[in-house]
Amino acid sequence: LLLAACFGTYAFAYLALTGFLPTYMVEQRGVDAAAAGLLTALVVAANVVGNLASSPLQARGASRWALIATAAFSMSLCALAIFDESLGDFWRYIACLIFSAAGGLAPGALFASVPHNVPRPTLIATTSGLMMQGSNTGSTLGPPALALLVTWSGGWQSGAWLLCGMLILCICAAILLGRNEKRRL
Repeated sequence: LLLAACFGTYAFAYLALTGFLPTYMVEQRGVDAAAAGLLTALVVAANVVGNLASSPLQARGASRWALIATAAFSMSLCALAIFDESLGDFWRYIACLIFSAAGGLAPGALFASVPHNVPRPTLIATTSGLMMQGSNTGSTLGPPALALLVTWSGGWQSGAWLLCGMLILCICAAILLGRNEKRRL
């Protein structure tokens, strides 16, 4: 359940931002639609950096729960910057790239955590499936929740707080995951 919670909250925040990034760029920042699509594609591609870095970091001794918590913490700081009206567009875009790249650390750490968080090896597949259901739930709920909040509040700035709230839940679940793994050793 902790793995599902981590993946669900991560996916919620990641898909909410990347799903609405082109709309945000066009409507709020005045970016041409084609450029917004290209810039968003680069943000999504930046996630690969974190995905590829996760395994080597684990091989060098980084704990899985700490990578998940670091990803969520970094994403939350970036979410605050992305929706901060006092920052220029260049810095907001850099925050989008970091949000995605840092967030990429989480999936690799989550998948590597599965064998360490099951009561017995026969439950690895079931646990992986439950974790993916968490991801799917977050992916499904994140974008409409962001759209609802932005519409209800009348501004994109409130989106930062929604994303940060979900990412704080991810950090809490990651800490509990780390404690669970320590007990199992």
